[in-house]
Amino acid sequence: MNSTVLSVQRSDQQNIHRYRVGFDAPGDNPDLVWVRPLNLGERAVRRAIAFVHDNLGERFTSDELASIAGISRFHMVRLFRVATGCSPMEYHMRQRVERSKQLLMRNDVPMCEIAATLGFCDQSHFTRTFRRVAGMSPGQYARSVAGLREVMK
Repeated sequence: MNSTVLSVQRSDQQNIHRYRVGFDAPGDNPDLVWVRPLNLGERAVRRAIAFVHDNLGERFTSDELASIAGISRFHMVRLFRVATGCSPMEYHMRQRVERSKQLLMRNDVPMCEIAATLGFCDQSHFTRTFRRVAGMSPGQYARSVAGLREVMK
């Protein structure tokens, strides 16, 4: 059975319910759908991801993240890896680098301020991490973005 999965939200008074809706193969009747609530693991991973995005510049442990997700650390790490393809701490680092790319594109924020805002120990730590994740230094990235801006003018 091939299924297309859609996220649907329904609000009843104060509660928000999230469901996954699947349709059978394209030739089947689209009026016939199955609905199931998101399971505990999916909700836990979404809570953990939301926490990571809300706290990019903060330091936290896997234990703290698991506590927020409401499941054990080992179960959370396993589910997180299945959902995102990496560990929670690696995901946190990648998201910090992605946010730094957005700030570098603005071209008005100093690199040391970006490093401090995103929770890096210093600019050197930021540069090493950025190079490892993005494959180039933050300065090289900023120059390449600036070059693209000039070409697009």
